[in-house]
Amino acid sequence: DVVGTDGVSVHAITAGSDKKERAMRFLEWMTTAPEAITARLSGGRSSILPADAGLVANASREFDTAFYGGQDVYRLVEQQAKSLRTGWTWGPRMQATATSLHQGLARLEYGTTIADALRTAQSETLPDLRSLGLSVRQA
Repeated sequence: DVVGTDGVSVHAITAGSDKKERAMRFLEWMTTAPEAITARLSGGRSSILPADAGLVANASREFDTAFYGGQDVYRLVEQQAKSLRTGWTWGPRMQATATSLHQGLARLEYGTTIADALRTAQSETLPDLRSLGLSVRQA
């Protein structure tokens, strides 16, 4: 089996900030320092999968598995990461496709199916790609 990737955390510094350099140093520390990962996870209300593989063991040690009913999410992610397809590049309008899909999935409780959400996302994506001058065909 091959799985895809979708997800990210974003940290922003406002354009009007008079402490941009300090904020950037803090964000770098917060996302790369083992002690920052420990501090974030030790409260038991946060989970994080660091992009730096060297920080995953630290995060795994600190995370309270009770948050996910005793499931070791770090071990699960480690296992699933082995099935990620490499060499994949997102299409030029992936954000628009993801938005359409997420909106469709949000309607599941109102009778929409996952297949409906996927069909809608595809039907909205194809004309969007064509509007960029790309040659697109339905698979």
